[in-house]
Amino acid sequence: MIKLDMEKPNIAVVFWFYKEPEICINRLKLIKKYNPKIKIFGLFGGNQNEESLYNEKLGGYLDDFYTHPSADSDWKWIHGDLMLLDWYKDRGQKLKWDSVVIVQWDMLVF
Repeated sequence: MIKLDMEKPNIAVVFWFYKEPEICINRLKLIKKYNPKIKIFGLFGGNQNEESLYNEKLGGYLDDFYTHPSADSDWKWIHGDLMLLDWYKDRGQKLKWDSVVIVQWDMLVF
């Protein structure tokens, strides 16, 4: 059984992105500015050929970088729920968190 420390909940962000790395960097900086201790787990759902570019540009702002294994970017965009499920099975359950907030790169506004 998982025991949660409700006095100090370990909340993390799953930052889901697939394009516009400069905008993503801006959003990640904003998250850290207002939540400096929060963990940010990156979920890249873009073209696999661009994985290293995104890891290079965004990796320094993330506590983890995961690329979904599907080669079909359109499938990942349409089936985000299944992509998140795969993230959890492949990576998320191994990371330390009590709750996650899912943030899409283009849906974050301050």
